[in-house]
Amino acid sequence: MSPQAILDSHVHLIPRSAANSTSHAWMHDGHPLQRQWDVSHYLDATTNESVRSGQPQAFQLQGFVYVETDRALGPKDLDPHERWRGPLDEVAFVRRLVEGTPREGETNPDARSGALLLGSVLWAPVDQGPQVLLQYLKLAEDVAGPLAWRKVKGFRYLVQGIKDQRAFTKLVTGDAFIDALKLLGKMGYAFDVGVDQRQGGVWQLQGLLECIRRVRSGCTQDEHGVFVLSERPASPSGSREVQCADTAT
Repeated sequence: MSPQAILDSHVHLIPRSAANSTSHAWMHDGHPLQRQWDVSHYLDATTNESVRSGQPQAFQLQGFVYVETDRALGPKDLDPHERWRGPLDEVAFVRRLVEGTPREGETNPDARSGALLLGSVLWAPVDQGPQVLLQYLKLAEDVAGPLAWRKVKGFRYLVQGIKDQRAFTKLVTGDAFIDALKLLGKMGYAFDVGVDQRQGGVWQLQGLLECIRRVRSGCTQDEHGVFVLSERPASPSGSREVQCADTAT
């Protein structure tokens, strides 16, 4: 029986230079992810147990989609390029993965690294409306370079941390958010939807459904865009599989 082909749809990698609370506000000291997670760790985590034991391979990894790791933003009064330094640094990291040009201390095990990264989902300021979004996309494209930019399949802006229902609904159903998502759809990009029903509430999902309804209102089928519902894990498990990748549904 042929091994099952697998495309891993949601993978996070973190270079050593960004494994800190300055680059990631959520990464407090002692956090289980506070270390470098690179392609070599990912390949080790996804190696079949059957292969380890010398048995026939159960699946064949085709590649993965890199998903942004919620890099920290600078103060709002900074120049946009500086405010977005964290996400743009991540775009540069993705470029190094794709081009196989790691910085000192970043380990790419072999030429497979760029080939395995089949797509990426980057951060974007969709809360700021289409004009600011376009400004960011231009900067991100310049940082990414043509090879890595061709692999960009979509964007995300995490809203799962907003636990106030009024604030959440105001954001995701507001004109700026809606118009930015419409623009992404017209440009052919997907949008990763991050909701947290366990710690937030079912109203988060309901609010996003209303958001999607408004985004699709008045759009042609070709302009609707694709929405990917990302599962929020309950808590870090500490296992190498979860640390290297979590699953999109």
